[in-house]
Amino acid sequence: MSVKRKTSRKQKNAAYLADLKKQIESYNVDTTTNNIIIMKDDKYITKHVTNDVIPLQSTTKAISSLAIGFLIKDKSIKSVKTRLCDIFTDNKELHIAPKNRITVEHILTHTSGLPGAVDWVNGGRDKFVGADDLCEYCLGRKLVNKPGAKYDYSNIGLQIVACIVTRLTGRQLNDYMLQHLFKPLGITKYIWNSVGSYTDAKGGLSMRVVDLYKIAQCIMNNGRYNGRQIISREWIAAISVPLAKTDDDFSMQGLGWHVDVRHGYIHHGGDYGQYMVIDRRRHAIFVRLYRPTATELKRIWNLDNDMSEYEQNRLRASKYWSLFDAVLAVKKLKK
Repeated sequence: MSVKRKTSRKQKNAAYLADLKKQIESYNVDTTTNNIIIMKDDKYITKHVTNDVIPLQSTTKAISSLAIGFLIKDKSIKSVKTRLCDIFTDNKELHIAPKNRITVEHILTHTSGLPGAVDWVNGGRDKFVGADDLCEYCLGRKLVNKPGAKYDYSNIGLQIVACIVTRLTGRQLNDYMLQHLFKPLGITKYIWNSVGSYTDAKGGLSMRVVDLYKIAQCIMNNGRYNGRQIISREWIAAISVPLAKTDDDFSMQGLGWHVDVRHGYIHHGGDYGQYMVIDRRRHAIFVRLYRPTATELKRIWNLDNDMSEYEQNRLRASKYWSLFDAVLAVKKLKK
């Protein structure tokens, strides 16, 4: 008589992980993804990388926001409660209510009251790109909400990070971040475009997925990389705090980053399925970069967008969210 052996928890975990890896690899193929890293407990769940330097799109905002942490560490500003009128002291309009209440925190949480997504797609983008003085343009826009009253995702607002860095240090954001972040992490192959006379803080950064992963590792390890404290522990803690309610039931807005309300991880994304997700508690990272084909770009920007819902979801690679959540459910992996 044969005795049926009970499957151990370890065996179940191994089987679950093996099946999950198959699902992820299958989706990588389906979405033609060849620049992706998913890691848990220092073990790669999937890793496909090239040497391509790829636009981060709006994921740039999360990287740009780290500059504020460096400014606080350098004592260039006291805190995120610092008002813009105390930085741009010569801007008379900023000293008039309600603009005199706008703080650095409002800029990073998209609650400044400056025009957001609706304005951007209805002529705001063209005016932004064509502005003679980009900083004056951003600071001079009429408020659509009172500071702190409402979340409204604002490219204009986040661009002010670059203006703050230049005003306080006399340097462009890209040069400032080279000194404080990229050089310490050994990141040399990247492009950071400008808009007007300022670094494009909202979406102008391009880099390799392996270098985006380095930044994610640094954040996951409380700001440390190769035994050196690069980003202050205080700033890592600060960006992990949910501060403003958004349109997403699963996320709140933090200081430059979204905070998942279910799992507590921080993340930011960009057009075409660019992702950067960091879970410090579960020691997990998900980064993905994708360069759309010429045909895809043509169809995306066609006003009569004929892409099916399936094609749009495939381009956004939205299934990776549920796959990463499944990765988080894997029991701690041994090194």
